[in-house]
Formats: sequence, structure tokens, C-alpha cells
Amino acid sequence: VYGLLRMIEARTVLDVGAGTGRYIRRLLDDMPELSVRGIEPVGAQIEEAIQKKGIPEGVITQGTGEALPFEDSSFDVVCCFGMLHHVPKPDSVVREVLRVARKAVIIVDGNRFGQGRWPLRLLKLALYKSGLWGVVNYLKTGGDGYLITPGDGLAHSYSVYDSFDRISEW
Repeated sequence: VYGLLRMIEARTVLDVGAGTGRYIRRLLDDMPELSVRGIEPVGAQIEEAIQKKGIPEGVITQGTGEALPFEDSSFDVVCCFGMLHHVPKPDSVVREVLRVARKAVIIVDGNRFGQGRWPLRLLKLALYKSGLWGVVNYLKTGGDGYLITPGDGLAHSYSVYDSFDRISEW
């Protein structure tokens, strides 16, 4: 990430779904020339970022990725690190991320097509391409549309390929 930020001469970065500020802390420490901001819906996460990670107050704003409180093209780079699979409608977040980004968008998340043995990955891709993934996911999650796991909490099925058309248009 640092190489990309330097290559495009980024000066401003927004971390959407900043959580406890782990990536913000790294950017503040390793690239102090950047103006770094974050947005996080959970107030307790923001408090932990301030108290345990030493993130200055005001760096992380409480809000959601679906309605970013920033002007169009207000950040050189907007990042989503492992958060889109926690959102019921990730496309609404991607739309907002693209709206406020000027130079680049960085999305790092799980990829359902890369998980499991190759026959399962191929089957998932075929179901997605045929338009049946939603039905399979509905059945897999017992109609909830999400799973809850001890390590990840609430998780929806997501792949960056779900957002590929919108991103490539941008």
C-alpha cells in the first residue's frame, strides 16, 4: 500500500470501517506526511482507537460507509480493509467510496471464489455467473443472508468481483 500511495503522490487517505484504527495507526507512524481520516459506525471501536492505539480525537468520525459525510473527490485514496463482507449491501459502500475518492480506491477483503478446493471454487463461480448464487446463499444461511462465526462475527457473502463493474466504470 505504501508504494502505491507514494507512486500516486497521495496526500489524503480515508479508511472506511476504521474499526480500532489499526491501519490508521500504521499510516500515521509510517507516512506522517499524509492526512489520514477514518469513518467507523461503532462508537466503542472509536474509543478504543483513541485510548489504546493513541489515535488523535477527531481523526475517526462516527458514521457509515453507505453515507460518507464528505464532499465528492475529497480524498486522494479511500481504503476498505476487510469490512465490505460485514455490510448487507456492499455496493452502496463502494458507490460512496468511489464518490469521495480522487485518485485511487483500495479494497482488501475475502473472496468467496478463492476459498475451498478448486471444484468448490469453480462451482461457486458457476452459480454466481448463472445468477443462482443468491438462492444458494439464502439456503446456506437459513434465509438470514449472513453467517455468524466466532472469529469474524457477522459476515455476508462478498467478493470484490461483485463490485467489479462499478469500479471499472469509475
